[in-house]
Amino acid sequence: MRVTVEMVMERVNNYLDEWIVTVRDKYPRVCNPDSKPTRILVPQGPEFSGDKTQSGEGYSLDLSGLDLRGKDLPFALFRNADMRRIDFTDCDLRFSQFISCDLRYTTFNDCDLSWAQISECRLQDSSFLNADCYDITFVENETNFGVTGRTYIPKENHPLKESVNFFSRPDPGKKIGKKVNPFQLPGDNRPPHTAAYAFHQEYVRKKYDLKSFALW
Repeated sequence: MRVTVEMVMERVNNYLDEWIVTVRDKYPRVCNPDSKPTRILVPQGPEFSGDKTQSGEGYSLDLSGLDLRGKDLPFALFRNADMRRIDFTDCDLRFSQFISCDLRYTTFNDCDLSWAQISECRLQDSSFLNADCYDITFVENETNFGVTGRTYIPKENHPLKESVNFFSRPDPGKKIGKKVNPFQLPGDNRPPHTAAYAFHQEYVRKKYDLKSFALW
């Protein structure tokens, strides 16, 4: 399936509205104060997932070559997708996830990848110039010099060598230099991902008036 920029942004802007329609259809409101609230799982972000082809060399979902410069894509999940030569320059990709994607020749220059995850991806000839990689999860990625986490890759050859807050990241346990998580309810001192999901749940609860449901 070939995906366009317009399709990406439509998913980003409408994924919660589409989700709530399915919730309302599946769980029509019933006024029964004695019944336990129905538990529903809230999607944290827009998802773009495909499958690997039978040959194992390609993907059913094709986002390659898209110009996504300057787009807001926090919490987006990309999985099993051809994402070669995408331009993510100056994107907000906080808490985003890239899992088992082809990211060769993809540009992440000046992105905010704080708390993001890039795992099991192909990253040969990708660029992370001045990308903020604070507290990023970066494992099992194929590079020109081996697989991260399996092979020792010196800084000068590492894909994130030109990023910021990765090799020189301050100790996140110290207040000095610690990056503040903007997606966090007042007084919530839990780890960033847990706090961000709680923040998102509260936003969804209020936006769609879901007080009769138990969100998880």
